[in-house]
Amino acid sequence: MTLIRGTVSPLAPQSFICANTWSSTQRPIAWTNWSRFDEIRIRFADGSPDDVTAQNWEDSWTFALGVDYRYNPDWTFRAGYSFDETPVPSKQFRTPSMPDNDNHWLAAGASYKYRKNLVLDLGYTHVFYEDAEIENTINLVSSNLAPLGTFTSTLVGEFESASADVVGAQLRYSF
Repeated sequence: MTLIRGTVSPLAPQSFICANTWSSTQRPIAWTNWSRFDEIRIRFADGSPDDVTAQNWEDSWTFALGVDYRYNPDWTFRAGYSFDETPVPSKQFRTPSMPDNDNHWLAAGASYKYRKNLVLDLGYTHVFYEDAEIENTINLVSSNLAPLGTFTSTLVGEFESASADVVGAQLRYSF
């Protein structure tokens, strides 16, 4: 087995979130600076050419709407919807490791005030991902001997009916 050392610089995009609450309704809007995410580059310590995967992502927006309903002093119920725009600009930049597309979030939850300073929160979210086509071409040889585009492979297909379920619980204690 050969060990090849290299480095990858992680990237976290900036986000700007604006949220307002009116009565029992929340309406957050978020912008994420995904356009910083141009590529994934692996630099090899042995001098081999870098392994580069182009991303060329675009900035994206998220729009949401949520409501709280206080049933009584002990119980509060919540529901919400969110639309999350994909940063992937086209099927040519969609990859099997990141098959992202626009998605829709439906959420429901409840809080139970067990005592004055102890609250149990429960939540459930289902995420629906829109179908996404992929037509991603990669270079098979990354060296100075063959110009880029000489040896390539193209993955063509469609990601269908993707979804995710998220369940959460927390116990809050106030001092």
